[in-house]
Amino acid sequence: LLGRVVEEDKAKEKRHNEKVRWESQEFGDIVFVDHDEGYYNIAHKTAAIARFGARSCAARLTMKADDDTFVHVRQLLASLAKHEPASVSAGLPLYWGHMTFEGSPHRDDRSPWYLSPQEWPERHLPT
Repeated sequence: LLGRVVEEDKAKEKRHNEKVRWESQEFGDIVFVDHDEGYYNIAHKTAAIARFGARSCAARLTMKADDDTFVHVRQLLASLAKHEPASVSAGLPLYWGHMTFEGSPHRDDRSPWYLSPQEWPERHLPT
């Protein structure tokens, strides 16, 4: 699932967007959600993917991974085999992932996740 692809003037971005649109039309394997792509929209995109999976998919499980992550499939399947059946048989949804509570913004301007005090003045990030 991808956030809404935003057309930009950059030729590289435009070529990428054209390839994504072609793949979507050719194979029907990409779903566009109404959120801009980008770091500040990760939480919104994740929630939209969860809603899409719960409401629109015939699949028993859905998963979100970004292009900068690696999924160890064997380990994932082994973990799901331990936890997923009990949740499903109890009629409960299974949400799995890593969530940070009271995380602090990165203030080191050399960090790729740097947030200036002007961008985020609060001491903790939202959860």
